[in-house]
Amino acid sequence: MRPFGTLNVVGYHHSGDAKMDMDLWYKAVTVVNGFCPDRTRTIAAMVTALELIAQRRFSYAPLVTHRYTLDQIDDAFAAMEAAGPDFVKGVVRPVSG
Repeated sequence: MRPFGTLNVVGYHHSGDAKMDMDLWYKAVTVVNGFCPDRTRTIAAMVTALELIAQRRFSYAPLVTHRYTLDQIDDAFAAMEAAGPDFVKGVVRPVSG
């Protein structure tokens, strides 16, 4: 996260207290909670993120630690349930490749 950047948290799991990365605090990062009632901020942040991905200025690929085909959907759900420390994001593709 660059200094003065915006972090939009749109999908997280509620399991106890969330830890704050103090490095973000010192960089003066704006955190937009995807579950806040001000949907206009959330949608605007999501649009910006999708534009950055489309422009190839940002890639979420390093977050994808597991890949599955549709035939492996049971394995994907089992891995998500187990969610060990090596599991960040799993992707299910409708076709192999």
